[in-house]
Amino acid sequence: MRPPWLLLKSSLGVRRLLLPPSAAAACCWELFGKQRVSSRLLLLLVLVLVQTGVLLSVLVEPVVVALLSVSIELVVVALLSVLIELVVVVLLSVLVELVVRLLSVLIELIVVLLSVLVELLLVVLVELVVVALLSVLV
Repeated sequence: MRPPWLLLKSSLGVRRLLLPPSAAAACCWELFGKQRVSSRLLLLLVLVLVQTGVLLSVLVEPVVVALLSVSIELVVVALLSVLIELVVVVLLSVLVELVVRLLSVLIELIVVLLSVLVELLLVVLVELVVVALLSVLV
């Protein structure tokens, strides 16, 4: 049966292939490269790694939360501004179309009224001419 640190050493060897090398990682690999590692040293290394992870999570979490909240806020503001712009453009285009239709209907109505007025004036003029001719003949 193999000692537990050799199992840990072989699993870390796989991780060494996956992780980029750094100074701290090189020290760890040198430490685990020894045939025999004391349990106190191993416990100390695990505690240091856990404390570092906790410290990083405490430091990184607020930054990530702040960045996410700011980015979400920016996305929401951008989406709302685009939505408002679209609504304004659609409303203005509908309003312009309604005004154009209303003006065309009003112009058509004015043309019809003017044509009716011209017809009435012609009828009145014809009647006046007829009355004037009849009064001259009588």
